[in-house]
Amino acid sequence: MDMIKYSIIIPVYNCEEYLVECISSIICQKKYNDEIILVNDGSTDQSVDICNQFSKEYDQIRVFHKHNGGAASARNLGIKEAKGEFILFVDGDDTIEPDLLDKITLNDSDLMIYGMSFDYYKGNHYLRSEILSCEDCGTVSDIQLRDMFTNLFYDNVFSSACNKVFRRNIIIENKLLFDEEMTLYEDLDFVLRYISFCRTYSFVNKPLYHYRLEVDNLHLKARLSNISAVYKNMQKALNSFEDYALGDNKIHSIGTNLYLQLLYQHMINFKWQNKSIINYCESPVFNRMLEIDKLKPNEKKLYNRIQDRDFSAIHRDIVFKKIKKLIRQTIKRLIKKD
Repeated sequence: MDMIKYSIIIPVYNCEEYLVECISSIICQKKYNDEIILVNDGSTDQSVDICNQFSKEYDQIRVFHKHNGGAASARNLGIKEAKGEFILFVDGDDTIEPDLLDKITLNDSDLMIYGMSFDYYKGNHYLRSEILSCEDCGTVSDIQLRDMFTNLFYDNVFSSACNKVFRRNIIIENKLLFDEEMTLYEDLDFVLRYISFCRTYSFVNKPLYHYRLEVDNLHLKARLSNISAVYKNMQKALNSFEDYALGDNKIHSIGTNLYLQLLYQHMINFKWQNKSIINYCESPVFNRMLEIDKLKPNEKKLYNRIQDRDFSAIHRDIVFKKIKKLIRQTIKRLIKKD
């Protein structure tokens, strides 16, 4: 029997409407020395029957059933059961391009990164797509990646585990798993920890992964509304940033900027003196990231106001910025009409 090359792990939770299309986009690949691992994470709809039926029809498909524990725990079970040389992650409501496996060009690199298409839907009605595409630069070293890191990060390249091909031996040897306590930023946390063990990377700029987004995603809104959980997750992700930066000021500044953006956004939506915000501002990781001499003028201003607990001033700044944004948007609409 040929050695399994690719293990494609799919966490499945109540996605009966999209699951057949997801699995079909994988089994239509021209290469067959792969395995598909379906991890049913306590689904209560017909997803269970769909998984079981596919496993009966295709030898390459294996199904595992578990109590609901979240996507991170489902992926971790998939990692433990995987037999392939390489691991890919696909969410149960997403699809991949029919030539994805043919486009894999890892060679001797430790990680391959390819483009994604963010496809927006309202129900079954397709609205639009946004393409995330990294530079088609072939293979680069770890040193080169660090030079590219800022641009890649702001292009959203590291935020998902689904636009990457991982080496299973790196994951297993370094005991890398998704943090099951995280419900936000768990992909970023995993990717940052993984790349700390990589030496070379390869890129394909074509969007080979289709990420489905519902514009009325109530589940995501509910997760974002739990500010205490958001900051707890962000704290863990920042720890991974710190570990990867290892004194690199450029990467360190990204973590600072990321935290301040998140803090700013949540101050727009939540109470200014929320206890979790104050506690987070006093956390060791926050103060390590926000080294005052490295902050930009606006960041330094915000930092000082946080330290002074001057939330009313922050509120005024935010309201002013929102008004300026609305004015810009209105001007753009008027220009387009003309």
